Amino acid sequence: MSSRRAIHHVLRRSASLATIALFLAGADARAEEPATREEAAGAEVDQARRHFQAGLHFLRDPDGEKTEEAYTQFKLAYDLSKSPRILGNIGYCALQLQRDGEALAAYTEYLKQVPDIDPREREQIQRDLLTLAENSATVAITVKPGEATLVDTRITNKGTHVNVYPATSKVELKIRSGHHIIKARVNGTDRAVWEFDAEPKGTLSHEFDLTPSLTPPRTTEPRPAAPHAEPSPVPWVILGIGAAALAAGGATGIITLGKIDNLKKICEPRCPADNPEYASDRKSTSTFVTVTDSLLVGGVVLAGIGVTTLLLRPKAAPRKTGFNASAMCTTEGCLGGVRGNF
Repeated sequence: MSSRRAIHHVLRRSASLATIALFLAGADARAEEPATREEAAGAEVDQARRHFQAGLHFLRDPDGEKTEEAYTQFKLAYDLSKSPRILGNIGYCALQLQRDGEALAAYTEYLKQVPDIDPREREQIQRDLLTLAENSATVAITVKPGEATLVDTRITNKGTHVNVYPATSKVELKIRSGHHIIKARVNGTDRAVWEFDAEPKGTLSHEFDLTPSLTPPRTTEPRPAAPHAEPSPVPWVILGIGAAALAAGGATGIITLGKIDNLKKICEPRCPADNPEYASDRKSTSTFVTVTDSLLVGGVVLAGIGVTTLLLRPKAAPRKTGFNASAMCTTEGCLGGVRGNF
């Protein structure tokens, strides 16, 4: 018989046996206090039965076993009844949830306290106990000070599995071998993390020191805002001079072209170099050519420098603009003013 079929066999028998145990406990109580004890025992019987039946429903859910919910209900039923037969159900759920330490404890007590277990079921549980012992690791965790919640995440190639354990000072856990991340959580906040690999039958220990730091948090004085740097007008000045030089070069160029044309008209086809009559005209034309070339070349260079400087200079932070109005009144009258940045 498989483990699952065996456990369902246990489930069918456990409800009535747990109820009998509860009624026996109630009979002992009635000998001491007939009225109150009998009512209390009856209420516990009903409550334990409800928890147990709820656990069964979760395991038989049409959408699949809801093992975690069933585990919680069986634990509540056992706490009320203390029926050892419910330990078989708890062991099964703990095994599926990879809560190996609880599965080992529950199954061991179940085999010890219940003598009439079906032989096939007993054999399956013994195999499960052997597998758990061979593949589990023991982890001793110390938490100081006070209490914390340990959130254990086991990471495998098929995904992750999470279990939560309460911890006070020191706790020993039996966990499935593999890669684990355990977080110590206080009041819903993760305070410390331990990541490790658990080897089969290995033993590990760790301490979570959650003592609040005695060093006051560091505070830093706010840095004063850097003064607003006005952009330098030099690039614009250079660009303006270059543009003016180009404009002047254009003007002198027009004059130079006119002089050249005039010189060609009065001494066609060629002005004699040794004729003093044309010396002044040639000199004037040559001067205008030189000036024009200088203005055009200089204008291009200066304009290029201005444009390059404007493109490469760091951008200044934008100035804040806005208005701020204020008013003040005294017994002699009221004054008002407006200040603003542009």
